[in-house]
Amino acid sequence: MSSSTFASNTRQLTNTCSSLRGILAKPQGDRNEELLREAQSLLSTANSTISTLESLLTTSTGSALKARQKKVDNFKRDVEALAEEVDRERQRLDRGELFGGVNQESQQNNNDPFDPFGDKLVSQMATLNQTTNMLNSTQQLVSETEAIGSDVLSTLGNQREQLLNANKNVRETKSITGQAKILLRNMGRRAIYNKIFLYFVILLLAVANGMIIWYQYLKPSHK
Repeated sequence: MSSSTFASNTRQLTNTCSSLRGILAKPQGDRNEELLREAQSLLSTANSTISTLESLLTTSTGSALKARQKKVDNFKRDVEALAEEVDRERQRLDRGELFGGVNQESQQNNNDPFDPFGDKLVSQMATLNQTTNMLNSTQQLVSETEAIGSDVLSTLGNQREQLLNANKNVRETKSITGQAKILLRNMGRRAIYNKIFLYFVILLLAVANGMIIWYQYLKPSHK
């Protein structure tokens, strides 16, 4: 039960992080206060899910515990990086509201070919942000792949232990079977000896009866 709960929370956290990256990957011009609030809500959900995963670690043992702990640590690093990016976006929006008049004046001067802060710089910054988001997504994918690999290794380790236990049980069964064969062989030999002894006793009784009959009825009398 705990394994399925851990897996479902892991999928939920992965989807939450993907949605959060999707918001942060949007161009800066499309990021507004509403998207930022949605990102903060997703971030809160991600932290809550991480807390749930950490509480589920107490139900794990051995190699499964190590694999799950590593997965939770990777998620925590990714969520912390996303939280920092959300904070930077919050600061950017706050600065935009504070210097809104200055930004409007700068936008009016975008047509000036000598303006160093025109559309070209904004486009380059958007491209840089998209590249950064792609790198973060790639890092998350690598982390998830590593976590899956850890789970596979954990599963293989458990299967190896099961096979070793099964091999031990087979050896014990063979030993018990061998002992049973020896016991049956001894019982068979004892039964043969008992039959021989019984036949010998029957033969002795027959000889004794014969001798009694001969002496009583068949022996010639000397008169």
